[in-house]
Amino acid sequence: MSHRTLALAVSTSLATAALVALAPTVSAAPSTSSGSFDVDTSAAGPNACEDHTTLSGTESVQVAPNGVPRQVGQLRTGTVHDPADPGPRTSVTNRAGGTATIRSQGGRLVSADIALRTALKMAKPAPTSCNAYSMQSVELGFTFTIDEPGWFTADIDNRRAGELATGLDTPGTQDWYHETDHPYDSASLRTYLVAGTYFFHTEVRRGHSVETGNLDTAGTASVRVGFTEAGAATSAAVGGGRTFVALPDARDCAGNAVAAAFKQSARKVRKATFYVNGAKKKTVRTPKKGQTVRLTGLADAKAATVRSVVVLKPARKGKPSKVKTVTRSYAACSA
Repeated sequence: MSHRTLALAVSTSLATAALVALAPTVSAAPSTSSGSFDVDTSAAGPNACEDHTTLSGTESVQVAPNGVPRQVGQLRTGTVHDPADPGPRTSVTNRAGGTATIRSQGGRLVSADIALRTALKMAKPAPTSCNAYSMQSVELGFTFTIDEPGWFTADIDNRRAGELATGLDTPGTQDWYHETDHPYDSASLRTYLVAGTYFFHTEVRRGHSVETGNLDTAGTASVRVGFTEAGAATSAAVGGGRTFVALPDARDCAGNAVAAAFKQSARKVRKATFYVNGAKKKTVRTPKKGQTVRLTGLADAKAATVRSVVVLKPARKGKPSKVKTVTRSYAACSA
């Protein structure tokens, strides 16, 4: 993968970047392609020096968007030397690989997890003209199309695996790109996507020449990406109040609202108070089954957490009322 100009500067070391909305392409039905998952290792030397390493492993696989993990891996071992010179030989042990999983639902991208690993050992026991060079890389790329806007997130963690590059493109345009070769680096990236087609790619790579010294290093890297439609719930409803109050799977972006509903067990509820991002919105007393509570005035460009505090009727006269809660969070509707 070639180096490209950074489209936006992103911070590292556990940074979070909120990027601008990406340019649209022609909208189509949602789809997620299989990913091309590839590993490559090599060894070489200058002049008459030749690669005398052996190679084993799986070089390339297709990762279907069905949640089934696939693996690649190569092991290259041997020496680089001049066949006419029986003297010192540069030994090479080059190992690289990883596991990738892509998940989609109804064609729409849900998430992808990529775990990468590298190890490289090179030793030149004495002065020699065969200053060997060895390279390794592991990369994954896939295309996805969305028919509704939403949020794309990427969590990146590099632990001495080499140079790690991750990017998101629309056809002919690089929308964002993050690259690091720091020994330890993490980043969390978040950007708003309009409907269109995008190409995601990530690659870890390392190269070394024994001319600069022997090497014995190993590391890992991980990249997790996900897509959430604008306004969709980012978590399941949690809390005992779920028995009495249903919080929807998505907020109403057009109306800047969330509509909760009381379940059949509402007859046991004395009152329920609703909060949005900690602010009290509404209290309903003695609700009825199926009754809807519309919480309005949600900020369009802000994520929302809805919480309902449900006070139950006493089981018997003189007994204290039990209190249950239910909480659910939603993505912002716009950037």
